[in-house]
Amino acid sequence: MAYDNPWADSEPKRLGGPPPKLSTRVNEKLARTKEMASEGMEITKEKTKVAAKKVKEGCSSGIHWMKLR
Repeated sequence: MAYDNPWADSEPKRLGGPPPKLSTRVNEKLARTKEMASEGMEITKEKTKVAAKKVKEGCSSGIHWMKLR
C-alpha cells in the first residue's frame, strides 16, 4: 500500500496486535518532526546565504558610488 503523505510510513505499523505505547508513538512523531525541521533549516540557510550576498553587493556598490561623489 503506497502513501502519498511523507509523514506516513510505507506500511502500517499495527495489524491487529496491541496498540503501541504512548512513548513509542511520541518518539516516532518527534523523529519525523526533527527530520522535516532539519530539511527546512537547510533550505533556510541557503536562502540566507543568497540574501546576504545580495546585500553585500548592494552595499559595496552604494559605498563606491558615495566615494565617487
